[in-house]
Amino acid sequence: MNAQDGHYWSEQYGNRSLLLAGAVVGSVEDLGAAFYNPSRLALIDNPSFLLSAKVYEFQSLKIEDALGSGDIIKNDEFSSSPALAAGSFRLPFAEGHHFSYAFLTRYQSDINIFYRTEITRDIFDEYPGQELLIGTLDWTKRLREEWFGGAWSYSPKKNFGIGVSLFYAQRKQSNSLNVRMNALSQSNEGADYYNDVNMSYAAKGLITKIGASWVKGRTSYGITITPPRLRLGGKGSFRYEEFMNGVDNSGDFVDDDVFISNSQSDLDAAYNSSLSIAVGAGVKLGQREQHGVHFSAEWFSKLDAYQIMDPAPFVGQSTGLEINAVLYDELKSVVNFGIGGELYFSEHFNTYVGFSTDFLAQYDNESTSILNEEVYNGSFLRSNLFHFSFGGVLDTSIADITFGLLYTGSSEELSRPINIPDNPGETFFNSDETFMVDYTRVRFVFGFTFPFAEDVEQKTMEALGLSGKKKNRR
Repeated sequence: MNAQDGHYWSEQYGNRSLLLAGAVVGSVEDLGAAFYNPSRLALIDNPSFLLSAKVYEFQSLKIEDALGSGDIIKNDEFSSSPALAAGSFRLPFAEGHHFSYAFLTRYQSDINIFYRTEITRDIFDEYPGQELLIGTLDWTKRLREEWFGGAWSYSPKKNFGIGVSLFYAQRKQSNSLNVRMNALSQSNEGADYYNDVNMSYAAKGLITKIGASWVKGRTSYGITITPPRLRLGGKGSFRYEEFMNGVDNSGDFVDDDVFISNSQSDLDAAYNSSLSIAVGAGVKLGQREQHGVHFSAEWFSKLDAYQIMDPAPFVGQSTGLEINAVLYDELKSVVNFGIGGELYFSEHFNTYVGFSTDFLAQYDNESTSILNEEVYNGSFLRSNLFHFSFGGVLDTSIADITFGLLYTGSSEELSRPINIPDNPGETFFNSDETFMVDYTRVRFVFGFTFPFAEDVEQKTMEALGLSGKKKNRR
């Protein structure tokens, strides 16, 4: 249920960067630099192999009164997945140049909401007395976008670095909404409705990040520009089915039977992304410059409406009406910002705290019905998110151990996809009724940063007291 494609800052990369809520564009000191600012690689004293902190997630999604029956759906989930694996290396013929590789999960969402209700209520005018109604809702949205690539960085002069990251992105997404309703009158007359909408696609692209960073006194600065992705094509599929009988939805006492079925595959698909510009700074505090404050902000450009996938128009078998279903995307411009603090306790232990915004980039478009002709590729969570983080890093003779906690929460009101009427004659569709969605995400962080072999030797000697005072590594 985590990161949504309507939010840009739902994920953080790199152990220290996680605890600072991603506010590290100008001061990243781990291999999360490949994502936040590749130029910082040339300014990191000792880049290490990084298996990003293992993130154990507890997520809770509570939905109140989704169909109008007053019931509450609650879906709790506990899962784990690494966000980043990265390493650095140098080439003997490229002195002064720094290289790294990185594998990260940029977006990940797996939402499945199943709801069943059984009520007795007078719903249909054409049937005397009350009807027994059984309704089910099955709403699924799955998204996973993986980035594979690396970064190059060079320091043309002291305290100044430039760098570029290049990632191959592979995105897979599927959206489906299945609604089934069956009613039985006191005279044993039945009414049935079934609607199934399914769209899925896989798209590929190239993503570039261009960064620069510099250090002046106690302050480090950075800027990263991420151009729109270069699309490499993709494929998708589409299915729409709607069947209804025994229902007078128009109120004219004539059943409005419906039979519509269409399925298409091997459709062209493509996915676009916005231009973004991020800036950040980190200030070292204290007499020995062992504490720190970090700030970052990132502007994302508006993304004009475009078609992700465009199935061929089709005609409903029973209605004779043409339906032109289009999966499209459109995002507004947003600015996110974050701030983090670092408190030094000893040469072996630092603590971190962070806060960042994650403003919703999607427009207020809640279309999920193919009969609206356009389907908006929006996030399920349609409110602004705020991330809070806290944790520490323990420096041992073998590795740096990271542990911490990150919290995200939101509450929002959405339109019902279908409504169970309270009174006879009220429509099941296009209702103005709403339902509430409460979302909580708690991430428990535990991970390691492993230095290179020569640094392991150095750190071991230091732990045994066989070398001079170590340099502070933050």
